[in-house]
Amino acid sequence: RGPRRRPPPSPLPPSPPSQPTPSPPPPSPPPPSPPPVAIYSASLVTYDGTLHIAECEELPSDHVDMQIVRGVHEAHANGEDEYRAIDNSNYDVAAFRDCLLQQPIMSEQDYTRRVVEIGVAELQATGSYSGAQVKLVCESQLQICRAHAMQSSLDMNDATAAYTVSLAVPGDSGARFDYSFSMKHCVFSDNFGPLVECLRHETVLDNFPRFYTDPTGKINGRNPHYRGAFSSMCGAQHQLCSTIPENQPHSDGCGELVGNCRVALKHMQAMMFRIDLDEQVCNNFALKSVRGFFHDHMSADIDGSILFELHQEYNVGLCQWSKYINALSDATECDPGSIIAMAGELGLEACGMDLWNVDTEAKPHVNIGRGYQCKPNYSPRFHNMTTGERLPQFDDMHVASSANATESHWYALNGHAFAEPGDRHDEFGDG
Repeated sequence: RGPRRRPPPSPLPPSPPSQPTPSPPPPSPPPPSPPPVAIYSASLVTYDGTLHIAECEELPSDHVDMQIVRGVHEAHANGEDEYRAIDNSNYDVAAFRDCLLQQPIMSEQDYTRRVVEIGVAELQATGSYSGAQVKLVCESQLQICRAHAMQSSLDMNDATAAYTVSLAVPGDSGARFDYSFSMKHCVFSDNFGPLVECLRHETVLDNFPRFYTDPTGKINGRNPHYRGAFSSMCGAQHQLCSTIPENQPHSDGCGELVGNCRVALKHMQAMMFRIDLDEQVCNNFALKSVRGFFHDHMSADIDGSILFELHQEYNVGLCQWSKYINALSDATECDPGSIIAMAGELGLEACGMDLWNVDTEAKPHVNIGRGYQCKPNYSPRFHNMTTGERLPQFDDMHVASSANATESHWYALNGHAFAEPGDRHDEFGDG
């Protein structure tokens, strides 16, 4: 027999259709990083050592934009944890970064330099950047550089105006130090030539030292920090420079009115002041001017309306004075309200009150051109609007009868700036 033949192999079953290989899942995005901190590399060198801005706590990184920079700073200053979005369109980010990284700018002024010295002393004593005085240095560097980065800022690098103020030394309640405040670090955005010249070079505050030393001293005692002290000095410089008529861009009509009122002012100065101040007396015109000043204000505002309110009982005795004010207004074409405002302040000084050094709220300037309506102007807080008479609670005898009555009278007279007693939860009412 021959060999047995094998049967042919059975055909393989068809293969199932191939399936596409699944792609691996995409990697999970990394968790968002917190804003980096402690990136500054500028150093502030002092007599005692070096404080590296790079080690400052809670300051933003170099790639955080100006919006976050300001948000971090202001939120931190106010004890808040969240960032706040603030418009940064007016800032030059590159200039800001250059200032932070390259300029030990706190060493350029003796007040800020002193803040640095005390911060370094605290750093050396504690070895920590979390101390209050060290944080003042870090935050001040940030704040000054932000000010320098404002795109609209006036270039003050050539400013020569400077003031010396005796203040308590930051961090030492007993010591005092004479600090020089230069206008170079002020931030102004003005561009009118005469005003810019005044801001840079004129020491207009020298005649009114309390106008700036008082608020500067209070700020220094409460928070010995660059921001408050320089803001006070710069604000006072701007306020006085901007109130000088020649530093204001105004129409020809306004300039003429200022000239007219200056003529009236010279007349009143001659009426109230002796040429030899050693012979100065408080004359009757000065006394009447002070009374008319407050009585015109008592009706509603110092606007000259008192000339139409002389029939009221509380204005008895001001008739001859009002005739002079009216005649002076006619002769000089300066409105009666402006004349009365100037007369009251001159009268106080002529009678021995150094008005502008009594309180910082006594501003050494007067608004000119107050409008004159040729009619009474009564306030409903103080008057019966039908008769124009004072309300009974503000009668002279009642006001003098108790402290509460006097206080109510004061609030009624100062309603433009203060709330009524009890309007606030602390009951002081100075809202």
